[in-house]
Amino acid sequence: MKFLAEINETAIYLTEGEGTAKKHYFEGLFLEFDAFNRNHRKYSSELHDPVVKKYVNEKVSTNRAFGELDHPDGPTINLKNVSHIVREMHKEGSNWHGKAEITNTPMGNIVKGLFESGANLGVSSRGMGTLKEIKDGYEVGPDYKLITVNDVVSDPSAHGAFVKGLMENVDYLWDDQLGWISEEVKKSVKKMTIKEIEEKKTKIFENFLRTLVKNT
Repeated sequence: MKFLAEINETAIYLTEGEGTAKKHYFEGLFLEFDAFNRNHRKYSSELHDPVVKKYVNEKVSTNRAFGELDHPDGPTINLKNVSHIVREMHKEGSNWHGKAEITNTPMGNIVKGLFESGANLGVSSRGMGTLKEIKDGYEVGPDYKLITVNDVVSDPSAHGAFVKGLMENVDYLWDDQLGWISEEVKKSVKKMTIKEIEEKKTKIFENFLRTLVKNT
């Protein structure tokens, strides 16, 4: 499966409420279907609407639809980089639009500051899927998995080429125990013994605990 990142339109910044109840949001086009996008890829409403609806039911409705500032270099959500939470999703024609609340986190405050300074920021979805070459571009396969409907990125026209070059050079696989891993990691794991795998998992968990202690 390829790591697919799609640049969409510039987000619209808005605020609601006053005083301590004041909240900051952005809204706009999050997902484009049934037409070739800027990366010359086409997503089908018939195939991929169910994927979005599942995301809405499992993530948006449970306050777990996180997005990050800038694209990470892997198909996972890094909580330390979260800048917003998607609050609403709705369909207009073939496309999905939405509204996201900017979080009171370090990255969220950067996003808010940039918007308030007049910056034009784009949004970009992140997912995993296979590609089939067709006339004028590529068609995304039915195995598409949506990671997040939007990360906040810099100027879409400039960032699009960067994302395409960075994100599409690694194939990822889903493992029920390890989650998303690259094919190279998968090959390495297959060569390891059960004992080596358990030792590796223990070391990762210990490093995670040290990080928690350091940040408290």
